[in-house]
Amino acid sequence: MLLLKLDAQSKEPIYRQIVRQIIDLVEGDTVKEGEALPPSRELAQRLSVSRFTVAQAYRELWAKGYVDSRPGSYTRVRKRPKLAAGTSARRYAEGELDSIYSASARALEDAKALATFPVGRTAAADVIDFTPLALDTRLFPVDELRTSFDRVLTQRHASLLNYADPAGYAPLREYVADRMRMHAVEAEPDEVLITHGSLQGLDLVTRLFVDPGRTVAVEQPTFPSVMPLFLVRGARLGAIPMTEGGMDLDALEALIREREGRADALSLIYSIPTFHNPNGISTSQPHRERLLALCEEHRVPLAEDSFQEEITYFGKAVLPIKSMDSRGLVFYLGSFSKVLFPGVRMGWVLARRDCIERLTLLKRVEDISCSPLMQAALHRFCESGAYELHLRRINRIFAKRMAAAMAALRLHLPAEKASFDEPSGGYLIWIRLRGMRRSEGEIQTALRRAGVAAAQGSLFFAQSPDPPSGEPPSGRSTRRGPASVERYLRLSISSLDIDEIEEGIRRLGGALAEL
Repeated sequence: MLLLKLDAQSKEPIYRQIVRQIIDLVEGDTVKEGEALPPSRELAQRLSVSRFTVAQAYRELWAKGYVDSRPGSYTRVRKRPKLAAGTSARRYAEGELDSIYSASARALEDAKALATFPVGRTAAADVIDFTPLALDTRLFPVDELRTSFDRVLTQRHASLLNYADPAGYAPLREYVADRMRMHAVEAEPDEVLITHGSLQGLDLVTRLFVDPGRTVAVEQPTFPSVMPLFLVRGARLGAIPMTEGGMDLDALEALIREREGRADALSLIYSIPTFHNPNGISTSQPHRERLLALCEEHRVPLAEDSFQEEITYFGKAVLPIKSMDSRGLVFYLGSFSKVLFPGVRMGWVLARRDCIERLTLLKRVEDISCSPLMQAALHRFCESGAYELHLRRINRIFAKRMAAAMAALRLHLPAEKASFDEPSGGYLIWIRLRGMRRSEGEIQTALRRAGVAAAQGSLFFAQSPDPPSGEPPSGRSTRRGPASVERYLRLSISSLDIDEIEEGIRRLGGALAEL
């Protein structure tokens, strides 16, 4: 007989008390496998509870796998493995599953530091943090975006809460195409694909062109998140060093010719020609022309990442490479994240129509569509003129902040100890520490003691930075280099005001002086 003791005063619902006690009886072999439980009416009468309560308990037992139940037959007990939360069985130790991981997952192991590069503030509250590349939250146009949400919900109601066109909200695609014409890029709405940020756009372009084992050319240094992205797609990284004028095009051409016709032939070039991440430089018009000519000569697609292109405050930026693209080999990657809110996660790919159709199919397989509500609100925000006003505002603000950063660096980092270039836009400053023989770990420790944080340079290299003259390269593909290589720091002023920038650089100079 099934003996259960119920407590009407307990906070635990009666049906859960029944479930818990029956499971205990089954686990303790008091109730045997295959044994029939009393019909729900009979057990309800015996326990002086409603039949509904017992039926609810039986449904819960069935859901947990402890009983079998068929119409017109008894509910019978079945044995099931213990729930993982309650078992003492040995779990697989760390590393025991390595042999069954996919090749792409194993390829990421050496790039673990790159794949976990911080995307927001991680330092303590009293630390001035130059690490995150995210707009100062104090500058967010929250009220304007809230108004845009209210307007589109009032006008469109439930239609914005349904699935949407995988290619993106049509009015937003039209707005992006119109805006690209301001950058001398001829574009139509059906040549625009809305994505979850520019990184998803790059992933889609990679999947369109790069088979496992093929090569992607990346600048060295470069945006850390793209290297694990390429690795997880099975690509090989062709690391092209940066010169003062941008990607070393002689080295790029040599790589193309060396691998032509091979299984690891170059399938894609990734470049940030405007306000480069991390070194902040913008390439010249002749450099862009030659890069495009190489792409056309060897029929290699170019992913042009222009995530900071509109953050221009010292002069006028050179037109995008896409503005010269007559054959359709350039895939322009844009983003609203670095200008508005990172949490919006909205970017776009601009490419020829047939490529956009294929990219849309790939995106459809991955995530169906971006949020129609967010797209509609963002379009309303842009169409109202709020985006243009916000853009002008932050360009004025960051012109002053960058000027303050340059002045502070000249004051606190003497030229014999560090070198840096003055960017004409964007938020980034790339510092080369002259003659620094301390390890990156020692540098980071000194910065923490001084109450300042900056991104260590090795995170931006797919392979170790070039060693000082006369020393051999490390030869490793994704691991950090030896202590003898050049040391770099990347500063981002995107989330700091003038006072914080000046104090942070003062602390930085003091910490480096100690080393």
